[in-house]
Amino acid sequence: MCKYYDGSNWLTEPLSASTQYNSFSSFAMKDAFDKIHLFWSDSTPGNYDIYYKLYKPGSGWDTDTNLSQTVLHSNSPTISIDELQNVYLFWEEGGEIYQKVRDHQSGWLDRDSISNTPTVPSTHPSSSFNCDVVWTEGDYTPYRIIYFKEKIPDEIPPEFIITAPDTCFIGDSLLVEFSTDDLLDGIPDMWIRDNVGDSIKFLVVEDQTSHYTGRAFIYGLEEGIGDLRISGTDFSNNTIDTTIAIWIASKGSLMPEDSCFAFPNPTRKGYIKFMFYLNQKAHVIIEIFTLTGHRIKTFIDKDYEGGEIYEESMSVSDMGSDIYIFRATATAGNEKEVTMKKFGVLR
Repeated sequence: MCKYYDGSNWLTEPLSASTQYNSFSSFAMKDAFDKIHLFWSDSTPGNYDIYYKLYKPGSGWDTDTNLSQTVLHSNSPTISIDELQNVYLFWEEGGEIYQKVRDHQSGWLDRDSISNTPTVPSTHPSSSFNCDVVWTEGDYTPYRIIYFKEKIPDEIPPEFIITAPDTCFIGDSLLVEFSTDDLLDGIPDMWIRDNVGDSIKFLVVEDQTSHYTGRAFIYGLEEGIGDLRISGTDFSNNTIDTTIAIWIASKGSLMPEDSCFAFPNPTRKGYIKFMFYLNQKAHVIIEIFTLTGHRIKTFIDKDYEGGEIYEESMSVSDMGSDIYIFRATATAGNEKEVTMKKFGVLR
């Protein structure tokens, strides 16, 4: 059984080693991605080996992996994790101290002997943070305490895993989710560009470790093939710049409903703003009503060009605290689009 603290509560995860022999000397640590790395000694036939098991949130425990794979006895596993989330495993084997590193991007690397004292036994390794390790050296008193630290270089650029639609529509909001296999230094940049070079930048937020959401309102771009581009830099100054193709299309709606809204809503100021987008040139009327349907005023009644986002400010100094309705009507020839939404005024 495994218990870990998530910052608020102790959580329990069922756990069992899949080997048929004795499992002992377990050592576990959680990284910044909430993955749990578990190591232990296992009495496999004829000798002891170091085994590893990984817990991933949402998918559970992976299968057991034999990391030492030697005819000698491998004991006393101890681990640490550096700021890049590389996992450093140390253990005692045949009087030597060995190290094996799990690179945060490329996985397990080859093992190395770090004590290099074949005539003097090295035992009892201990590590807890940032790849520092100490062990006891000597077969008689006075024993020596040896300290060792050597970080692996980080030369692999991050990789983005992007979830985005194949097509976006002018006049709609575009939501894109993406994650990385590395910790980034700051929030990545993301923008969409059309085939004539016009572009729109996304608002990107990190909603959990190394997982991001970008949002942008699509307007003023040419229809056709476009590029969705994301760039970022990790803490080792490795950069990534990823581009995927996305089709930019017109939704056909004269004034898309998602593009028409009032803000701030509710408003505590002396004004409220109305924002809307038009796919083509149209005549726009915005009317204000009470909840009972009584029309208070007509705020806008004029022509606007298409392919633009518009923002119009209306005074509410003559309106009391209440919920109101605005009706936006766009007309272009025989095409007509009506949007009705609520807004609040607070005094």
